[in-house]
Amino acid sequence: MKHLLIAIAAICLFSTDIYSQNHGSHFNLGLGLNGFGLPISGSYDWGFRDDFNLGVGASIALGVDDNNSSQSETAFGAGFFTQWYADRVLDIPDDFDAYAGLGIFYYTRSSADDLDLNLFIGGRYYFNDRLGFNLELGGGTALAGGRIGVSWRL
Repeated sequence: MKHLLIAIAAICLFSTDIYSQNHGSHFNLGLGLNGFGLPISGSYDWGFRDDFNLGVGASIALGVDDNNSSQSETAFGAGFFTQWYADRVLDIPDDFDAYAGLGIFYYTRSSADDLDLNLFIGGRYYFNDRLGFNLELGGGTALAGGRIGVSWRL
């Protein structure tokens, strides 16, 4: 009986349309914000329920200077995330998106490897139906405490 209830709950939670009516899919490119290099990041997210998106992202930072040493290195990070959109709750116009997210990212460089759990908040403003500006604060990528960039609605 316990397994049946778990199976029913899983079906109810995950039987959704691939694309949400409110927040279809987005492709994002950005520059990271941190104190040890300039991460370049990209991500793709898609709606799987109203107000929720799932996504994948990656970042690369060239010339990372860890602990102010004279040696520089390249760092790479990749992972998965989910976002909750507050647009409907806050009654935000369609030109804006406001969201909070949670992600798990793996990053590697010559001196260390790590798996990070990241919390972030962010927003987008769309200039037209497809192109917009985005800003995220928190650990939205494995290599940055935030990011600024452009978004495309697909």
